[in-house]
Amino acid sequence: TKFLSVWNESTEEIIRGANVDNINTLFVACVSADGTESFLEEPNPQSPVTPTFIAEGNLTVTQKGIRSVILSADDSYRVKFMTPVRSKIPMTITATISAAYVASDVRSKIIETILAEYGETQPGSRRGTVKPLYKRVYSLLREKIPALSDANADITVSITEYEGEYRPELWRFVSTDSLTVTVTAVNVLPPAWGN
Repeated sequence: TKFLSVWNESTEEIIRGANVDNINTLFVACVSADGTESFLEEPNPQSPVTPTFIAEGNLTVTQKGIRSVILSADDSYRVKFMTPVRSKIPMTITATISAAYVASDVRSKIIETILAEYGETQPGSRRGTVKPLYKRVYSLLREKIPALSDANADITVSITEYEGEYRPELWRFVSTDSLTVTVTAVNVLPPAWGN
């Protein structure tokens, strides 16, 4: 699958409230490798988009297969499918590096590194509600890009969070159009002797 998230009634009721129809139910949001399932777009993570339930007659072959696997493991469950909600993660990275490095090369490497970790096709993004942690992003960039681990380099990262509670139907990832990277190369002079 391109995206798969499965959650139980407890998680569902934290998000959308208690309902007797949720008893002994597993909820699934998925998009198969061929992408035949419908999904919704959430253009602004600060304005949540509500998923919709998918009617039995509209289930795809992949969805029916997932249901079959779940029921073969435990046929006491009911399985309900929801539309996944794609939500690009807005991320801004600003870096200052030594003039010994080429700013455009460092910028390209930052983009490559972030997309390799948080891009749409990466394993973490395919599971539901990926949440890049600042600590991990800083560590990743310093580990992968020598110019950013230099003693004279500085970097700031800003990640726009989605609004509200954890939502397991969210297919979150960073894309080239949700990632803004600015790199500035500056001359750094070491302190003079005797000062």
